[in-house]
Amino acid sequence: MLLDPDSVERGSRRALESAEYVAEATKRLDRAEIESGLFGAMSTGGDAVSLMRDVHANHSQGLRAHAEAVGAIASHATSTAASIQAQDQANRQGISETGLR
Repeated sequence: MLLDPDSVERGSRRALESAEYVAEATKRLDRAEIESGLFGAMSTGGDAVSLMRDVHANHSQGLRAHAEAVGAIASHATSTAASIQAQDQANRQGISETGLR
């Protein structure tokens, strides 16, 4: 199996950037508020606002979970890249010590 540790490392950096982007989007969404007068003076306006707040909260929760999952992927990719690089170095050293080419 051929692996390119640099590609794995680049992928981990991109995943980390993605996790940070989603985390920032979540913070912005969390700062937003659903105004009580959003639906005017309709008799069901209060129910609609309540539903919108629930949807908003669920969306924020989903984004937080997504950011955490992508962050975990980045962490695993980083450790995988480091392990591959260490193994490659050990293999090169072992080959040079035995004189094999």
